[in-house]
Parts: sequence; structure tokens; C-alpha cells
Amino acid sequence: MSPGRVCKGLRRVWLPSTLRRTLEGDPDPTGLARRGGVHRLADAPRIGCGVDRPWRSTLAAPDDPAPTHRRFLPGHGLTLSRGLTHWPLRRALLAVPALAALALVAGFARFLVLTTTAPADPARPTDGIAVLTGGAERVETGLRLLRDGQARLLLVSGTHPGVTLSDVAHLAAMQPEDLAGRVRLGHEATTTRGNAAEIAAWARAERLGSLRIVTAGYHMPRALLELHRVLPDVALLPHPLLPATLRQAEAATRLRTWSLLGREYLKYLAVWAGLVAPAPPPADGKT
Repeated sequence: MSPGRVCKGLRRVWLPSTLRRTLEGDPDPTGLARRGGVHRLADAPRIGCGVDRPWRSTLAAPDDPAPTHRRFLPGHGLTLSRGLTHWPLRRALLAVPALAALALVAGFARFLVLTTTAPADPARPTDGIAVLTGGAERVETGLRLLRDGQARLLLVSGTHPGVTLSDVAHLAAMQPEDLAGRVRLGHEATTTRGNAAEIAAWARAERLGSLRIVTAGYHMPRALLELHRVLPDVALLPHPLLPATLRQAEAATRLRTWSLLGREYLKYLAVWAGLVAPAPPPADGKT
């Protein structure tokens, strides 16, 4: 084993030349007498296992360039170069964006799983059905569930002001009289936050303890997040639908599909992080 090195397992510890000479009994361990009072350690042993950086003295020779960006090593009058002492911090800083990107990708994968989840307990009846508009298929599904006895009341949230109960009944081939007193059209909501507020006001007014939520699968995670905030005591059963455009075989190869899913995922993250505050429901419960 080299006299200037002590090995402990797989870790090497280098002794400064001054300390090594002292242990070897050198009467002039610093070398000041031999070198005319100038202490140079430019050729001192390297430190660590595989680290190609020398120790350097704070007492540099007059012709040496001024030391820059060095850290004092207590007890030995030596400094370590900045590249050696700061490399763990640099690696940590480089790891932060990599971990953030990995978390986004993993979250998007989970989001895709949520968008393709089957309806929760489809045979279970609920007190009401809430449909978040955005396509005729959603309204038709809500009316079919109502007709099959899955609930006693139905709210279609976010309908156009010009839509009437007769228009809605026509979608399900039903008579408007069959829907009177059971179906309510909400004309106030224009966003998902507005849907949540409208549904919450209706559920409180009707004293509903459970709701089946009907909307598109990619929209369901954000809709449930908004609804849970304004209806914490109401049981919510998701009934997601896969739009016809996403059921096509070539849907996965379309840029429009991934653009839609990506935008919805970012909106979901904004709501989850609390960057979008939920809208307060109307006090009178009217929609």
C-alpha cells in the first residue's frame, strides 16, 4: 500500500504530504526549509477514489495564479476546487426537471386510465342524475337512465337558453309530459366550475344524497374534482362516456386526439393544484 494512502473498504483517503511526512518522522514536514520558505503543494496526492482533482495550498507560490473559487479545508490549510465540492448540488439541480417531467408523464398515464374507466356500479339507483352538456349523446344517456328507473330526478346542466323540455324529450323519443317535474334544464353554467355550482344548488334544493354524473370520459376527472369540492357530503357515481370520435380505430393516431387529452389534463392539474378556485353555488338553488 502506498505510504500516502489509507484504504477503508472501497473508499480511499489520501493524507496530505505534510501530515504524511510528520507521521514518517520528517524533521521538516512542511518543506519550508528546503524550499526557501515557500510552501507548494501543486504535486500533492489526489483525493478520493477516481476523482482527478488535486489538493492545493492556500499558501501559493508568488508565481502561481491567484486561487479562485476555493473552499478552505479546516485543520490542514488546504482548499478544494469548486468543481469538486459543488458537483452533488449540480447533479441535484439537474435531477429536479427530470423528476418533474417523469411525474407529469406518470400523471398523464394515470389520467388516461381514469378517462377509460367503466361506469361505477351501473345497476345502483341514485337520488338524481346530473348531465354535463357537451354532446347529444350525454343527454340521451341521462334520459335513458331516468327512463330505466335509475333515478327519480334529472338535471341537464349548461343547456343553451333556447333549448326547451320538448327538445330534450325528442332526443329520447319521449313525451314532454313524461319529463315534467322530473327533468330540469340548467341554463346558467358555461364552464365546468359553473356546472358544479349549478348541480350543487339543485342537489341541495332537492335534498339529494347521491348523484350519477354523466359526461365524457376525458372530462370526468376534472368534473368530479370540482363536484367533490362543492358537494362533499353527496355520493357521486361517475358514468363516463367515450365520444364517437374517440371510438374510431384511427383516433389514437390523430394529433387532435392527443391535443384534446393534453389540454384536459393540464386543466385537471390546475384544478387539482388549487390554481382555479371553485365558484360558489347560487344561494337560492335555482338553475
